[in-house]
Amino acid sequence: MNTDKNNNMTLKKILVNRRMINELASQGLISSEARHYAMNLLYPERNLILWVSRLLLALGVSLILSGIVYFFAFNWTKITPEIKFGSIQLSIFGCLAGAYFSGLTKLSGKIMLLCASVLTGVFLAVFGQIYQTGADSYQLFMMWALLILPWTLLSEFAALWLVWLVIANIFGLLYLDQTTLPEHGAGMMTISYLMIFNAAFLGLREFFASKGKAWLQDRLTRRILVGAVLVYALIPTGNLIIEPSGATHAIIFGAALSAIIHGVFYIVYRYKTPDMPALSATVLSACFILQLVLFKALNLFLSGHALEYLSHGFIIMGVFALATILLRNIAKETEAHNNV
Repeated sequence: MNTDKNNNMTLKKILVNRRMINELASQGLISSEARHYAMNLLYPERNLILWVSRLLLALGVSLILSGIVYFFAFNWTKITPEIKFGSIQLSIFGCLAGAYFSGLTKLSGKIMLLCASVLTGVFLAVFGQIYQTGADSYQLFMMWALLILPWTLLSEFAALWLVWLVIANIFGLLYLDQTTLPEHGAGMMTISYLMIFNAAFLGLREFFASKGKAWLQDRLTRRILVGAVLVYALIPTGNLIIEPSGATHAIIFGAALSAIIHGVFYIVYRYKTPDMPALSATVLSACFILQLVLFKALNLFLSGHALEYLSHGFIIMGVFALATILLRNIAKETEAHNNV
């Protein structure tokens, strides 16, 4: 036995996971209380009371904000403009005051700032309806995103950042629908811009999370951004595969960007920052692309033949079976590496 190597081993270098804790408990090396304590340290989400309280808080805030929106929508003709503006502005100031006195270091303060950000959008919608500005819908979301950006930067709150990103993406999609001409390729370029925009925020999230930013440690933010990028990536790729003869430069650019993103995601979330849900989403997206390619190839050789539809079923089963085997092997490798 290499005693020198064992002597140099410290507790900080030993990776602990659920299997190791259960094995120590089954061998009687740690008590049940120690096992429970260790599990709570490794997996804080096991604290059911904390999880339920945060869920109820988020649900309550969502219901209150939804109630405010539906109140104005249902009673629109019965409320004077002065009351509409006054009540919304008073609510925004109240939320900002609550965020100030609670402090942005507390969850209550962050929630109040989130409420103020949502109510800002309500105010803009009411303003546009009363004065009939004639502005396009995308301009409302553009101004909404710009106005709440300073609060979002100050908040260090992942939920508010996600709300801001949703607003910014809606602005981009509405801009695509209301101002661009698909036949000129501008629409597909907008999809590519949104792909780059969300991928850039994902990169920033990974960078600051690696620097120890506590509010970015929740992997849910990563997985939401990964999903958004992959959805945008499928659009130009699908267009290129289905109608290659009508592919514009924008579609080709988007498809090439999609291939790069899939490759980067696979490398990063398999080797650099292992994350099985993010990796699974990447593999699933690649499966859809591979299926489209195989379906297109079958359509060229077996168009209208009964074997074409039968082959579709075999392709789906085969592609997803291979993807499942690949992901299971990767999961085993990752677990074995953590146990070393």
